[in-house]
Amino acid sequence: HVDTNHAIRLDLIYKVRGIEAAEKYFEGLPDPAKNHRTYGALLNCYCSSKKEEKATHLYHKMDELGINQQSDIPLHEVRPASKET
Repeated sequence: HVDTNHAIRLDLIYKVRGIEAAEKYFEGLPDPAKNHRTYGALLNCYCSSKKEEKATHLYHKMDELGINQQSDIPLHEVRPASKET
C-alpha cells in the first residue's frame, strides 16, 4: 500500500505546506509511485487550490497515460470544482 501512502502524504503536504510543496513531492516520486492514486491526489490538490489550468492539464495527461480509466473522474467534475470562488 505504498502508493496509497504517497497519495495520503501528498494530500497532507498540500494542506500543510501548499500546492508548490505538493507538486515538488509528486515530481520527486519514482515512476512506479505515479499511478491513479497519486495523480488523483494531485488533481484533487489542484481543484482545491482552484488551479483550473493545471487541473485540466493534469487530467489530460492522466487520460494520455490511461490513468483516468482507473480513477474514473469525468472532466466536468474537474472544472466546476476549480472554478469555485
